[in-house]
Amino acid sequence: MTTIRKIVVPILGLFLLTTVTACGDKPVEAQAVKVKVEGIRDATQLGDILFGGQPSEESLKRLHDEGYRTILTTRPKSEMKWDEKAQVEALGMQFVSIPMSKPVKTITEDQIEAFDKAMKNAPRPMLLHCGSGNRVSGLYAVWLAKRKGMSAEEAFRMGEKAGMTAIQPVVKEMLGLGKDD
Repeated sequence: MTTIRKIVVPILGLFLLTTVTACGDKPVEAQAVKVKVEGIRDATQLGDILFGGQPSEESLKRLHDEGYRTILTTRPKSEMKWDEKAQVEALGMQFVSIPMSKPVKTITEDQIEAFDKAMKNAPRPMLLHCGSGNRVSGLYAVWLAKRKGMSAEEAFRMGEKAGMTAIQPVVKEMLGLGKDD
């Protein structure tokens, strides 16, 4: 059975109307929309998930005020100059950390499992970020294929729409896609 929901997602004072279609437990491609979010570079809205680069402390406050409930990062603590976890939790939002090295040489089963758990259990709407949006969108693509049953090609396209760039060769290899796919 196919259900169609219209979701109004507030983005720092702007409201984005997105149609999300679900068929059972498999995601069906939602519209990816590039959005301008002050303090977050390369932001892309995909349903109730915002992908992007590292948010500023001020943008976290605005996201909270707009109803965001979870911030997920793939940045290790060593990349941070301030305590994002403390800031997020002080605002009453959930913080999820799935550290990924830079540059990414592989995406581990533990990272995919932690991401799966967060996607199932974390309250939404949510921001998924790393430094630029590249690592987290690559992890998202692998998760779509390995945990949600999306074809490798579709999952790769969704990762690209979410912001995957430099991690593409790693994701292609993990998804069994050839260099020219």
